[in-house]
Amino acid sequence: MKIERLFLTGFMGSGKTVVGRALARELGWEFVDTDELVEDRSGRTIPELFGMGEEVFRRWEHLCLREVAGRRRAVIALGGGALAREENWEVVRGKGPVVCLWAEPETILARVREDLHRPLLAGLDDEGKLRRIRELLERR
Repeated sequence: MKIERLFLTGFMGSGKTVVGRALARELGWEFVDTDELVEDRSGRTIPELFGMGEEVFRRWEHLCLREVAGRRRAVIALGGGALAREENWEVVRGKGPVVCLWAEPETILARVREDLHRPLLAGLDDEGKLRRIRELLERR
């Protein structure tokens, strides 16, 4: 089986963008970060979209995933919660390997602690962020 594209998934801060860029460079493929594409297509930041309701963001995410899922010679980094929705699984199923990156909650916190573009952690102190990360990991 010839692989034409690869999908990276994992929790926020698991390394999808860093690993994806490096892998795409090594393969000579295009790198697509669906979160960046959502911001580009919507004209809004992810926190702005979440401010309009998580469902608004998830709709944009789905539309952008449908746009890129068939690209050839592409490493595609999915948003951290993209595959928690069955409709997104249906888009990627059978189109290429899905690789899940994992990091410990403490590692994730260290990576995203100061990142203001993480609406699911907004307004929390470090203890609250770590608790929220653990809760979200349990659900996904």
